[in-house]
Amino acid sequence: SSDCALLCIASLETLDQADALLQARDVHYVIGRDTAQIGAALAEIAASRARPALNDRDSDERARLQALADDLARLAEQLAALSQPGTGDDDDDAADDAADAVPSLADPSHAFRAEPQEYARAQSAVGARELRELIAMRRLRGRFFDPVLFADPAWDMILDLSAARLEGKTVSVSSLCIASAVPPTTALRWIRLMTESGLLERRADPADARRVFTALSDSAWAQMKGWLAAAAERGAFGI
Repeated sequence: SSDCALLCIASLETLDQADALLQARDVHYVIGRDTAQIGAALAEIAASRARPALNDRDSDERARLQALADDLARLAEQLAALSQPGTGDDDDDAADDAADAVPSLADPSHAFRAEPQEYARAQSAVGARELRELIAMRRLRGRFFDPVLFADPAWDMILDLSAARLEGKTVSVSSLCIASAVPPTTALRWIRLMTESGLLERRADPADARRVFTALSDSAWAQMKGWLAAAAERGAFGI
């Protein structure tokens, strides 16, 4: 039944197989056998059954996702406007209008719309190595500050999936949980929200039906290339 929620107790090692098997929309995962987490998951399921609307935590995380998508789209639109000829006040106004006209998260028109040479520039100027270094620098903060202060699983997963795409590699759900730098149960919730929002998509492993990979959607990758070009333009990667 589509109204039935599932609770899956798995380990990080068995998560990929469980995810491939339970390709249901409403699956609540608990990693390990901690009774407190199991109880919390059951309470969350009961609350979601009693109240169909999104719970507060999902609403907050969706708001953060929307803000992230808006920022990516805004940078892409600004770079697109700057790439056009002309430097008058009218052009400045047009750039401001383009930056303000940010579509909703579910709108596929988020795609970066700069000239083709901007795509080539972003891809040639910033590669997987630069993204991996950026990820490593983000992890380095955890050696000096409480990692909870900087928890940003959506962005960490987007960075990891972007680097993997440039490397031509696939990413399993369990690997993405590790890349998120938050507890697996939190990472899984973010993966679900990002998939529902169209930022991520599931891709079956043609060599093993028991595995499902996660990747950036084409529209999200287009936005990411826009961000990479804008960041490189500002010297974020030392280029």
